[in-house]
Amino acid sequence: TELNEATVVAEREAMVLVAEQALKAGKTPKEAGELAMKGAELAKQRVHEMAEKKKAMMVEDDLEVSEPAPYRIVCEDGAVHPRAFCHTERGTYFMGMVVMNSDRPPQSQPWIEVRHPGKLRWTQGCAQVRMKVTLPESVTSAAEVDVKVTTTSIRIGTVGDSDPVVEGEFERKVDPEGENYSWYLIPDERPPMLELCLDKDASEVYQTYSYGSLLWPRLFKDDFEMGEGLFEADLTDLPPHLVEKFQREQALANERSRNDRDRRARLTEEEVMEEVSRNWNDEFARHGMPTRFDTNEDRMIESATRAGRM
Repeated sequence: TELNEATVVAEREAMVLVAEQALKAGKTPKEAGELAMKGAELAKQRVHEMAEKKKAMMVEDDLEVSEPAPYRIVCEDGAVHPRAFCHTERGTYFMGMVVMNSDRPPQSQPWIEVRHPGKLRWTQGCAQVRMKVTLPESVTSAAEVDVKVTTTSIRIGTVGDSDPVVEGEFERKVDPEGENYSWYLIPDERPPMLELCLDKDASEVYQTYSYGSLLWPRLFKDDFEMGEGLFEADLTDLPPHLVEKFQREQALANERSRNDRDRRARLTEEEVMEEVSRNWNDEFARHGMPTRFDTNEDRMIESATRAGRM
């Protein structure tokens, strides 16, 4: 079943990731193996919990399903992806947090399978979009395929047939003359399949305030929007100098975080609570909220105010 397939994939990915992180943290191979097994069990529980929740929500609706789902979350080969069972009622995945990958591509970036009107699946990095399009059985060579791409749209068809295999207006602009633009027929694939790579609009890539914002919520403007956190941000397809800039900024942020943890380790519990309360009060004030946590600073001001009135 799809649930069993997704569980196996989730367990395998969890074991690999946990083992790698454990070894990096200085754990012995034995300890890393034990942690990997625990991680696999937690991943299995998570997938089954989300599947049960999804099933319960369908039952509570008490409605007959009259149309197929507008999309499927799959792996590159078309098999069901474990994240297909992690969708929440708020339209987010993993609390809407986007994982940033600058050292290597994501190990299991999901693909979205849709029909537009023909079947295709697509995925993305920060700077590129990839598509795999199922072609008619009659296609035997690339010479029989017609691909037209503009900055805002795409049309894929076959020679001699006026009906498109895939046609649509992109969610955002692309660069049809980008250095990574290419397409080809995957050898020995039946039914025949076209794989295509497109560069996202360079001006958006260079002007963004956050690389996570480069991720598209959907491929075409009339597609169903994907929830936040589904795709990981793959920075490895960005220009090298942008990746290096991000890595430098992350290194500085990590160093500041370590220094802050070291500083807090020398504080008393009361001093830590005081600092946390002050930080929250600053945030409340910044957003115009009347809420405040009680702090020693507030009590000192209040005492000085009362003394001044006497």
